[in-house]
Amino acid sequence: RIEVNDNQQLIIEQSYDAEPAPTTIEWQKDGQTLPTSKRIQSSIDAGKQIVRLVIDKATSEDAGNYVCMIANNLGTAKQNTQVLVKSSAPKFLRKFEAVQVKEHEKAIFTAQYDAAATGTRIEFSKDDKLIKLDERIQLKQEQDGQFSLIINDASSDDEGKYKCKIKNDQGSDEADANLVIVKQVAAPEFKEKLQNLQTQVNDENVQLAVKVDGQPPPSVQWFHDGKPISQSSNELPFKIIDKDDGSTLIIPKVVPEHAGNYVCRSKNAQGQDETSAELIVKCAPYVVKHLEDVESNVGQDVNLTAIIKGTPKPDVVWTCNEKKIAPTDKKTERYDEASCEYSLVIHKFQEDDSGEYQ
Repeated sequence: RIEVNDNQQLIIEQSYDAEPAPTTIEWQKDGQTLPTSKRIQSSIDAGKQIVRLVIDKATSEDAGNYVCMIANNLGTAKQNTQVLVKSSAPKFLRKFEAVQVKEHEKAIFTAQYDAAATGTRIEFSKDDKLIKLDERIQLKQEQDGQFSLIINDASSDDEGKYKCKIKNDQGSDEADANLVIVKQVAAPEFKEKLQNLQTQVNDENVQLAVKVDGQPPPSVQWFHDGKPISQSSNELPFKIIDKDDGSTLIIPKVVPEHAGNYVCRSKNAQGQDETSAELIVKCAPYVVKHLEDVESNVGQDVNLTAIIKGTPKPDVVWTCNEKKIAPTDKKTERYDEASCEYSLVIHKFQEDDSGEYQ
């Protein structure tokens, strides 16, 4: 019986006594003829009457029962030898090196161990916690002992110290290296912008929504007619829901005052972006400011004003003593779109202009 460590040279020698010298030599392993090669050589020393089999860099596959058969013209002889190849502890030939990648890229740690160390098992840990391989984190192995730990779609959560342990029944070896994730930076950009919207009074849970990208994650602020929107404001009720990829402005119950221009502004250290839209609130006409009694001297201009709102814009008819007033140079109608103020101007007031105006 012969014992040899893996990756060492295996030499099997058998002595013989034969006259004339053997003319044929055959080696068998586990009942099968063993062909010679660059790694496996057979020779005979006729002077010392020894036959020899030399196997370079033995592996566990070389273990088994060897038979040497020699023959001359007078007969044959054979001799058995049992060979045991003992595995050695694995050793790194090339260790991990630190890896630096951008977010969402693929991170690859590559190393190599002596493939002659049979039965080698590989395990990985990150920050001293064992890593479970899955579709995102994979192990790729080659026959020469080279292997790679592949981390797909790397994120900041993957950053840390990685340790690799190779081991078999004879021992183990370790290597470690750091993974650094470079965070990408980008100014905010709206992927889903605000769209003009039409609703009506008393509608519930009307939503204005946006989606925005940016790195670092941008802040989001909402504006109504140029004024910042606050959830704590008692003037107009709003609700804001912020998410990682955007924000939603919710109007719990619509009132006419919710109409107007809405702006969503997103900002980070790299810059800012904004999107805007008009919210149209349909509602029946209603009086915000009523007409007031006016006293005037003859010859003065008289201005009667009222504020009436409604969407769409209400049609207004002026009357005096329940008779419709037709616009003339004497009586002029005016409308201010910004304030929704309707005016009737009576130029050079006379006594016959007196009456009840509506």
